Amino acid sequence: MKLFRFNIKQITETNHLPEYNILIADDVIMFTRKEPPKENTAPSKLPKHVAKKEIEKQARPGESYEQAANRIKGLKDALK
Repeated sequence: MKLFRFNIKQITETNHLPEYNILIADDVIMFTRKEPPKENTAPSKLPKHVAKKEIEKQARPGESYEQAANRIKGLKDALK
């Protein structure tokens, strides 16, 4: 536990995490974002069909084609 506290203190002092600030107080560690998340803006013109090649390219590891297609089409519908 002492080594863990020491390492967390080192990280808070150097503040070298790219997107987060770390604050430690009484064995409570708080992570906060350095800047607000970027807003998702919809492109002005979306294609009517998402190509199979694009779905395969955007698939996450372990995600089936159908799961990737449904996720991408759901995102497309949400941007409308």
